[in-house]
Amino acid sequence: MLELLRVLVEEVNTRGHLASLLTNQLTVLLRSEEEEVILKIENGQLILNQNQEERVDVVISGKNPDLNKLVLGEIKLRTASKNNEIDLKSTMRASLLLESLFILAIPKQNQFIAG
Repeated sequence: MLELLRVLVEEVNTRGHLASLLTNQLTVLLRSEEEEVILKIENGQLILNQNQEERVDVVISGKNPDLNKLVLGEIKLRTASKNNEIDLKSTMRASLLLESLFILAIPKQNQFIAG
């Protein structure tokens, strides 16, 4: 999952049309059975951090394969939550923002990394 998130961060930060989605601050904890990773939207950038933050706005928990599908844009965040594929603790606004980022920042085909 960590390598997929690195690709996601690079894609989001290099695609100019996504800059308007990065205007507010948001801290997201992605938690699988193996690892916990923090994604932060801060100063117009998406940042990957493995250090636990004091304040987390969104928590996304699930199994590694489900989280990988989410990051790759293969499943939608709210649909995965509704179908109990992941556990989501978030506001509707933050959920919509993250869902947009995951879908709009799908890496080019040759950059996909098997999970």
